[in-house]
Amino acid sequence: MLPRIGYRGSNGGFHWGPMSSISGGLDEGGNNEDVEADETTRTAEARAVGRGDSSSEDSDDDEEHYESLPEDSIVGDSEALRDEATVNGESEDLNTELDKQDDSEILDAADDPIDESRMGVEADGEPIGSQGQSPFLSAADSGSIPDDLPSVQGSRMSSPAPLSVRATRRTPQMTTSGALQPFEKRFESRFSASPSPSPRAGSPAFLTPHSRQFSISSQFSQLSSQASSQGEASSEAPIAPWEVIRWTKLRKLSGQAFSESGKRNFGRPTTLAVSALIAVGTSKGLVLGFDYHQTLKVIIGQGTKATECGSVTALAIAADYSTIAAGHANGQIFTWDISKPARPFLQIPPLEKSVVQQSQHPDGHVSGQAILHIGFLGTRHTALVSADAAGMAFSHLATRGLGPVTRTVKTTRLLGRYPTFDARVERSRKSSSVLAFSPLPLGNVEQATDGMGLTALLTPYLLVIVSTTPIAQTQHKSPRPKEVMPHSTLSGCLAWFPAVKLKSSNATAEKGNSDTKLVYCWSNVLTVLDVKVAENDDSNKPPSLEFHARSRWRADEAIVAVQWLGRSVLGVITVSQRLLILEDPSLQVTDSLDLIQRHVYHQDLFSHQLQSVVDRLDSDDPSLHGVVADAFYMSFKAYKGRTFLLGFNDLIVGVLSNWADRLMALMENGDHIGAIRLGSEYYARGGNKVTVGLPENDDARHEVVRERLLEMITASLNYSFSQQDDERDTRIRELADVCFDACINMHETDYLFGSVFEIFEEAEEEAVFVLTLEPYVLDGDVSRLPPEVVKSVVAHFISENQAARLEDLLCRLDPLSFDLDEITMLCRQHSLYDALIYVWGQGIGDFVTPLIDMMSLIKILQAGDDDGDLSDNPFFESAIKVYPYLAYALTGRLYPRGDLLADDDASKAKADLYGYVFAGTPTAWPPGGQRYLHTVDDPAEEPAFPYLVMLLEFDAAKFMTMLNEAFEDPFLNEADEDTVPGNISETNGMAGNMGYKMTRQHIISIMLDVMKQHEFDPDQVIYLDMFIARSMPKYPGQI
Repeated sequence: MLPRIGYRGSNGGFHWGPMSSISGGLDEGGNNEDVEADETTRTAEARAVGRGDSSSEDSDDDEEHYESLPEDSIVGDSEALRDEATVNGESEDLNTELDKQDDSEILDAADDPIDESRMGVEADGEPIGSQGQSPFLSAADSGSIPDDLPSVQGSRMSSPAPLSVRATRRTPQMTTSGALQPFEKRFESRFSASPSPSPRAGSPAFLTPHSRQFSISSQFSQLSSQASSQGEASSEAPIAPWEVIRWTKLRKLSGQAFSESGKRNFGRPTTLAVSALIAVGTSKGLVLGFDYHQTLKVIIGQGTKATECGSVTALAIAADYSTIAAGHANGQIFTWDISKPARPFLQIPPLEKSVVQQSQHPDGHVSGQAILHIGFLGTRHTALVSADAAGMAFSHLATRGLGPVTRTVKTTRLLGRYPTFDARVERSRKSSSVLAFSPLPLGNVEQATDGMGLTALLTPYLLVIVSTTPIAQTQHKSPRPKEVMPHSTLSGCLAWFPAVKLKSSNATAEKGNSDTKLVYCWSNVLTVLDVKVAENDDSNKPPSLEFHARSRWRADEAIVAVQWLGRSVLGVITVSQRLLILEDPSLQVTDSLDLIQRHVYHQDLFSHQLQSVVDRLDSDDPSLHGVVADAFYMSFKAYKGRTFLLGFNDLIVGVLSNWADRLMALMENGDHIGAIRLGSEYYARGGNKVTVGLPENDDARHEVVRERLLEMITASLNYSFSQQDDERDTRIRELADVCFDACINMHETDYLFGSVFEIFEEAEEEAVFVLTLEPYVLDGDVSRLPPEVVKSVVAHFISENQAARLEDLLCRLDPLSFDLDEITMLCRQHSLYDALIYVWGQGIGDFVTPLIDMMSLIKILQAGDDDGDLSDNPFFESAIKVYPYLAYALTGRLYPRGDLLADDDASKAKADLYGYVFAGTPTAWPPGGQRYLHTVDDPAEEPAFPYLVMLLEFDAAKFMTMLNEAFEDPFLNEADEDTVPGNISETNGMAGNMGYKMTRQHIISIMLDVMKQHEFDPDQVIYLDMFIARSMPKYPGQI
């Protein structure tokens, strides 16, 4: 009598009876890093560059513009940009030569610089019959597919003439295909056929939009579990619960600078500079200095001539924070020692127009032209560069003295032409201005460029990089890219990021330091330019610089301000006052936010000067623009990971939210599923790792994210199971999906099948866990399960009468993780012979016992009393698997998966199976035991070669088809070199009790003798004849 399954109820487990013998029966977050941290890391990709050289010529007229420069400062060749077309905001490496501007456009430009130098098988089984009726399931319930599908492998074909088959014995009725072409087939199992799609839901695609204009905030629906559960797409994408930048209004500072009394006393704020001091220039020519406690520390300019020079239009703070430079609306420049604000440290007055009219005059700004840009060079307090609204730029070098009266200032023109007072000549000139301007700041490592005074200038037509020390010299210039659309909004901005020391954990740490880089924008086209110092053999010569335009990106609208928020993070403000966050080097938009409500301060500084550029009626001139954008550069500053915005009514500071802030925001918002999904994205791919403050090194990132993610999973599960509402079931299923994804991606299966499984078990939700697990097993992501989880898997599918799905899972798992006694008993009880064969072979290494089990079924079928078709018998579908099983095993494959067996295992399986099938008398198994399989009821009447006779009588055609495959295996070669490893006592096909070597000839000889000695039907004999006829030309000399 078969053992019964006992359900234990309270713990959801099953108790299995002991396994019976085969003889005599069939029982069987962290914190976001500031820029100081970010500045010390850099990816290798950001420095991967390829260079291309081109030349650019200047006109003869250029000489008249730069009469003050020495001839040896002229460099004839420059490195041109290499560029690839950029479409719809996507950036690529620049690897095609940049289109050059029309010569006339460059040569006539008023800003000419110095001469220069990029399946569940829901095939659920039929309801299981009562055990009293049969210990086995029906064929349908086994979930099997036919094992004689057409071959998908190459084999020699033959087409024997049609044969009529009569069934006088208890043999299955053959199908037409099986009768006509029995050898033109290869046996297949359900696993070798094309698998059905896994029921596993696809993982969400994180942060991989088609357009660069993507932000987590605007596309948050990809991470939100609520959005994924909606039947229809909502009209508006949900907004992420975190702030991309966490803004803080500096209330105390704003109260002093922007209040009515503040404006009355100091004037309206007009410009901003940030360093260790927050400096605010005002419309009354004063500079207000605040510390980071928002305390007004210094008021610069009161009671001095500065108050008579108009509003402060440009500000700069020296590298040591001790000196401030201020440019004014009338062209005056003052520098101030912060500790002595009573009088200026240095004063650089503009030239009066009467002086400029003279044929010989000193260099300097023209009176009345506002100073729009100013900066210190290196560490010096007496070396400055500046640019004005008329498009002229100068360097200023003051001599050392005892005070401002005794110092003299040497000013050198870097860019632009002095105005003429001939109206006709002035009209013929192309209008220009300096849209953007910045000297290279110092990094935290010494560089050869530190003493060169590198300064970048951007005009409507050219980017120019000049060195000012020891003499003014053009190092690089580039024309405006062709991607800038004619008649678009005219704007320009730029920002340097100096070379910094890289962290040792960085992937590019072997280089030590990052490269200096410059980002510059014309209209909506942004370019990143790398600057490298070339080796120079002569130490007395100044260093040579190499410039390479590495990446380019095109926005949807004009860019009006840009800043490096970190070493690899860019902040870009567009003309519609949207702040975009980009990662370098990919230049992918990772976030965006609207600043329109922040009322960012901006001024119209260029439209008057560039009026002719807009109003000229020559529509074919590509330099024309439809409108000139207001300037925002004086209001947008970044310092050590903090972003400062000067508004019309206040001053605010913001910090990019980091990865931990974002995960916590999702958790606090109740979207645990979205939080785990986002955490998984951070772990697997980093998810804009630089922007969100994650380490660039994979191992370091995995370590910090793993701990937080596991905490979130545990907290989410405990909270979700404690909630009772209508959406609980759906929520738990989705939560299980993301928990599985996260744990498997992190290779935390011990945690998944330990802590997570226990939570589901305690909540009596094992079914959810098992159904979530199923597709991961089918997809091969999970191959081992602990016994307690296996027990729950078995209990679930058996209770649901879905034995076929259980069999699919068991055949994809490592059987060494099973309780083998329980599993083998289960497989016999429910006719899961695919799983039974797999467990015996892969788990126990016994390939004969499953053969005996199936031959026992054949015996039952052949002893039946009814005369109907055997294929209708519930045992038939399992018994017929004997042939594909032998075909797999005798060709060194594991049934039913088709995996190749190890050489030792394959040789042992072949030797054992050949020895058993072709045994002359009933054979005990295991060897030396007392358990025999008899093919007839009376052992005295046992025929010779009983097992071969049984297999031939049951289905001779399938047996020959199996042998057709087995014969192709070299195991049967007569050559002595094919030997079985030494741990197996038998040599090739020669079992110790057989006394002969198993070869193709010997097999055929045995079958011929068997056919003669037994009463086989003519059609069965014909199958043997056909097989021999096919085999003889395939194996000449062996048959």
